[in-house]
Amino acid sequence: MCSSDLEALAHMVVESDTGDVVPLQRCIDGSVANPMIRRTELMTRVRGMADRGRDEGRLCDFVTLTVPGRMHVCSAHYDGTSVPIVKAYLSTVWARVRAAWTKADLWSVYGIRVAEPHRDGTPHWHLLIWALPEHRDRAQEILRSYALRDMPDEPGAQQHRCCRVEITGDGAVGYIAKYVAKNLDGAHVGEDTEAALPATSAAERVAAWASCWGIRQFASWGQPPVGVWRELRHVSNGVPAPEWGALWKAADAGDWASYVAAYQVTTPDRKSTRLN
Repeated sequence: MCSSDLEALAHMVVESDTGDVVPLQRCIDGSVANPMIRRTELMTRVRGMADRGRDEGRLCDFVTLTVPGRMHVCSAHYDGTSVPIVKAYLSTVWARVRAAWTKADLWSVYGIRVAEPHRDGTPHWHLLIWALPEHRDRAQEILRSYALRDMPDEPGAQQHRCCRVEITGDGAVGYIAKYVAKNLDGAHVGEDTEAALPATSAAERVAAWASCWGIRQFASWGQPPVGVWRELRHVSNGVPAPEWGALWKAADAGDWASYVAAYQVTTPDRKSTRLN
């Protein structure tokens, strides 16, 4: 955001239906529009996913998903593919993977993904994927098969198009923390070696890139809707409906794993894995 925009915000206010007037900047600073708050919320959710995975005996993989070389501006074989087309390509691959997982009865696989640019501005994804031991390899086989359907034999495709790292122990949270931070505010990263810039400066550029192309930087699947979590965290004295009690307590405590468990109890007729 440029200095003129910040100056304009400093002179704006919002007024509620009851006549309360609050500086607009204060509202922004206290919401997920604030990169620090957004980063904290994302890491709380990742921590909860990891705790849930540990309790359920799940295994975790970190996967980097990229596109064929012809879609990269810096490639000698670049075919003119634009960022919106790359964005649609990745979304289509992902939709087919999710559909194939469901068909193979792997609906319980869950996780989170981060979308970020290569140096040439081409989008790629990083995914943390939790699966039950008996589902893990099959889920990865399906993901890899769809990632490599386009130009599987080009140089480097087998090594880089769908790169998988098995995460052991409690390493998932630390592994994704860098990617979350460097795509929001660069906090605690220092130098972004890929961009060859201070992480804070690189994060500003990534945010501008995502805004320009309408790219959703972070998304989870197999999780309850985060909007309910956010609204419950605004409630300070509990909720009147008993069935919301466990949900509110988990949200108020910032315990995403307990929130997921309470949500599954509250909505037993729906699989939370199919909500996002």
